[in-house]
Amino acid sequence: MKRYIKAPGVAVLPEQYMRERFLRQIILKGVGEGGQEKLFSSKVLVVGAGATGCAQAEVLARMGVGEIRIVDPDTVEESNLHRQFCYSDEDLGAFKVERALKRLEKIHPHIKVLGALGRIEEVWRDVAPGVDIILDGTDCMSAREFINEVSVHLSIPWIFTGVAGSFGQSVLLSPDGPCLRCFMEESITPLTCDTEGVYPTAAVALSMVAAHTAVKYLLGRGKEELGVMKVLDMEHWKLSRVKINPRKKCPLHAKRRFRWISSVKGDDINIEGG
Repeated sequence: MKRYIKAPGVAVLPEQYMRERFLRQIILKGVGEGGQEKLFSSKVLVVGAGATGCAQAEVLARMGVGEIRIVDPDTVEESNLHRQFCYSDEDLGAFKVERALKRLEKIHPHIKVLGALGRIEEVWRDVAPGVDIILDGTDCMSAREFINEVSVHLSIPWIFTGVAGSFGQSVLLSPDGPCLRCFMEESITPLTCDTEGVYPTAAVALSMVAAHTAVKYLLGRGKEELGVMKVLDMEHWKLSRVKINPRKKCPLHAKRRFRWISSVKGDDINIEGG
């Protein structure tokens, strides 16, 4: 099932509006008026409108990213409410994409917000081309592997973010490497919220790490973040950084062997195992 939704916001940035709304952001040394204009001309895709996706989309809207696209197939369930801050009891049963768009529109009516109701595997051709960066708001490794292939195929960087329990990690990945398959072993079954539970505080904390990384990239400072995995253990208050290097013989970004994207119109794609 696919349905495309567009909120009526317009990407127009009145000068006075920019100065007043983003004053505390513009005076930052790493932003300035030029940086704020860069953010307003940027386009991001958030895959998943759950705990991490909601938080990432909301803070990027508040910071003035000019166009935010959201993909999600699900409806709001009661078990979502303790950690997915876009929703409340009145949203139960509604499509997450629709309610997330309404919230973002209220937060910042001067940006474009678009949504696709469906799985990323179904709608990627419609939502991914043209964005500057993709953010992972999923809790599903197969979806992340698909995002990874879209990243390489379309030459769009993306940010992997995973949270379970009080633990999480986030890293900016490149279509030229490192990519997800450079470090994620096939034999590993990753922890998920469904199996381990999740602290809302951990989900939000890692979402802010990912969103800040995205903003640095959009402002032209992404090189220093590339392949630097931030690992947060909130139970023991440990924060570490792990450098991930590209695999020279990576089957995806080096050899372009696609596992999940089976066919793309007008493109020559090598299918792994075929």
